[in-house]
Amino acid sequence: MELIDHFDEETGFTAMERATGWSAAIVAEMMARGMTPRGAGGVETFVPARPFVEEMRRRGLHVTEWVAFLDG
Repeated sequence: MELIDHFDEETGFTAMERATGWSAAIVAEMMARGMTPRGAGGVETFVPARPFVEEMRRRGLHVTEWVAFLDG
């Protein structure tokens, strides 16, 4: 996964503000809706990836997904 973002001249938000603020808001909303397990745990294991990425895109962040197979 790759997320590339830039300063938003319309809102004045930096890319860092958008990427961290939007992702924190998405996780908070998921927690409030019961979409994550209760208790302490890592975002990478507690947050459902597909809905999270869809919400990031809905907020205008450009997320690219790809799969690469490495020769072993």
